[in-house]
Amino acid sequence: MTEIGNPWVQGHPREEQLVSREIYRLLTIFASSEALEKRRKSQDGGCVYSWSTECFEYTEIGRILVTLSAMLRNDWDAYPWRSEQNLTTIGQDTSVGFLIPDLDDAATSTPLAVRESFNKILHSEKLHLDRSEGGDLTRGYLLPRVHLYGMHHGRRWKASIDIFRWAEAVHVLS
Repeated sequence: MTEIGNPWVQGHPREEQLVSREIYRLLTIFASSEALEKRRKSQDGGCVYSWSTECFEYTEIGRILVTLSAMLRNDWDAYPWRSEQNLTTIGQDTSVGFLIPDLDDAATSTPLAVRESFNKILHSEKLHLDRSEGGDLTRGYLLPRVHLYGMHHGRRWKASIDIFRWAEAVHVLS
């Protein structure tokens, strides 16, 4: 058996529009959430609007974040100069949220860089969503923020990501 590689593709090959399509899906989930919430007939489920949001919002957001983070971190590791150069095209602060590295000292937070957001997404133990109405995973509509929680060297951390800023940064990396 002969091992064959593609000399024109570095890293893991993927179809050309995959990253752009996943960004689009992520953006449409957040953008459509309010419209779907307004069409709900009740908070008890049963209608297509509540069923769609309850079954797919949370899981699809998690899937898309992990998929994009793994692909783009792999690209970044293979060609760090290209990723860093592409980020300069944004022409502004490239932070995509904030990081509290130790929840026991929650007063200390730092801006969350794009590459670090990939790491936090991939290593998080919990994903929380912001909703317009608190107290329930399925009530209200999504606000464009996600909150990730995990452990690093025995310390609990929290990362909050602004989805629209993150999408802009990820778009220029692809």
